[in-house]
Amino acid sequence: KFAFGKAANSVCTDKNRTLGDGLFHVSPRVNEGSNSFKNTLLEGCFGPLTSDTQEYVRISAIAQTAEICSCLGAKDNEKWTLSYVSSFCSDASWRVRYTIVTNFGLIIKAVQSDNKERLSQKLLSLYLEMLQDPQMEVRLQAAKELVCIFNSIESSRFVGSVLPVVKSLVCTETQIAVLLCLAEASVNASIVHKVSSLGGAKENLLPIWEQILNSKIPK
Repeated sequence: KFAFGKAANSVCTDKNRTLGDGLFHVSPRVNEGSNSFKNTLLEGCFGPLTSDTQEYVRISAIAQTAEICSCLGAKDNEKWTLSYVSSFCSDASWRVRYTIVTNFGLIIKAVQSDNKERLSQKLLSLYLEMLQDPQMEVRLQAAKELVCIFNSIESSRFVGSVLPVVKSLVCTETQIAVLLCLAEASVNASIVHKVSSLGGAKENLLPIWEQILNSKIPK
């Protein structure tokens, strides 16, 4: 393990950053080692790749984040995963932020079995930031993930945390593509059924529908 740690560190610090891709194939085995081995792999090897100067390397790292989450327990996920995801969400590159949004549902599902309430709430807060991202492509992808997010958390939390943001967004969104995605999600059968069963359709869904119907979306 010590030899592997040294070798992996050499790969991650090599000037030819494409070599770092090879490390992603062994990252799912992270939970098979001791705590010191996890620290070597995650902090010394995988961590630097998540903040690499090359956009391509950071995007490649995102692809393995959900799989790594599923291998770690709640304590390790809170220590490592949340740090990585938070870094991706605040990345200067909108392509990196776009890519992490496409993985949010998978990441939440991967961590919620250990500490569903605490971890997924922090991840949900990051997702809501992406739903209001200044880059249209990021907001659009976040809107496309609404149903997936709904299926990944408790209905009451979706109503209490997500729908208020959606209601606010449909009032200010100027991009038709984003509005159409929000409209499609808001009439999803599962969402309408669950929200209605909680008695919140009139308060939470009706304002969204009214705003979208009164918007300037081409008929």
